Amino acid sequence: LSSVLATPTQLLADGATASTVTVTLQDAQGNPVPNQVINVGASGTGNVITQASGPTDATGIGIALVASTKAEGKTLTIVINPGPGQLTMPQQPNLTFVPGPPSANTTGVVGNPPLVIADGSALTVVTVTVRDAQGNPVPQQQAILASDGSGNTLNQPPAVTDAKGVAVGTMSSVRAET
Repeated sequence: LSSVLATPTQLLADGATASTVTVTLQDAQGNPVPNQVINVGASGTGNVITQASGPTDATGIGIALVASTKAEGKTLTIVINPGPGQLTMPQQPNLTFVPGPPSANTTGVVGNPPLVIADGSALTVVTVTVRDAQGNPVPQQQAILASDGSGNTLNQPPAVTDAKGVAVGTMSSVRAET
């Protein structure tokens, strides 16, 4: 009759937005089981877990918080009274952490090769990798290439960023400049 409820199950991977994990312990007759230590764990990386502030209360409830800086799926594991004789709850809620908005501080642009002949046909491949403030790739973003100088031809990425936050275009120039 015991239960585990995590809410919400889809969250921003910012290290602060947390799912509230409520563990309710009851015996076979439905009576609350107080004074039990609860330990919440999560799969993956970048986890920020705030364990219950103490054992389950008089109603058999313990509450923990789970946040993450890594955009990925997580499976929660709840252990009651960690150590010899511990019990692992059969309920294992799943959480999905999603990337935040693009960040200019972590987004990158690379030209490869970085130097090309200014003949109008030699191309540099321009790769834009869009990331959030935590460094998570941000998919489905439109990357628009721009350049200064003159005599440049830009071929825009044909699609939005992919699952890895990447969009690729090209650039050529008839004018030698940096």
